[in-house]
Amino acid sequence: MSEDRLAATRAHITEMIENGWSASAIASQSGISPITVGNLRSGKAQRVTEQVSSKIATLRARIANGEVERPRRGRKTAAGGDAPASGLPGKMAARPATGTGKPARSATTGSPAADFGDMISTRYVPVDIGKLQEMIDRLIARFTAAAEELDTIKSQLKP
Repeated sequence: MSEDRLAATRAHITEMIENGWSASAIASQSGISPITVGNLRSGKAQRVTEQVSSKIATLRARIANGEVERPRRGRKTAAGGDAPASGLPGKMAARPATGTGKPARSATTGSPAADFGDMISTRYVPVDIGKLQEMIDRLIARFTAAAEELDTIKSQLKP
């Protein structure tokens, strides 16, 4: 029974992708983790729960009934509109160029001309977990050594 459910769920995902849906859009519309959708799509999943299968089937049915509009591909700005043609998020595209590829800086503070809240992306970014762990370990070692050096200097300053 669960093998039939797995096969049906994979078929639904494959059908939606063939009809222009991305795995990310399927995940966001169905409420299922993007990783789960990716594992089902690639065949890495060996089983599927009733809940996940039901959500995928429900989304497929809603699409078939025209209740859900096929998502457009492309970047969105924080406000929900399409990204500007320059490829830069919202306020960055409207800033004058400095010739360095960096945003113009405020003349009074030397800080970037606007807040960067609209540049924060909450989308999943794949990383090499081994390299990330190595980098974190190096940073921990570096800051630990720096803290020990500061303690040594501090102890030398006290009479």
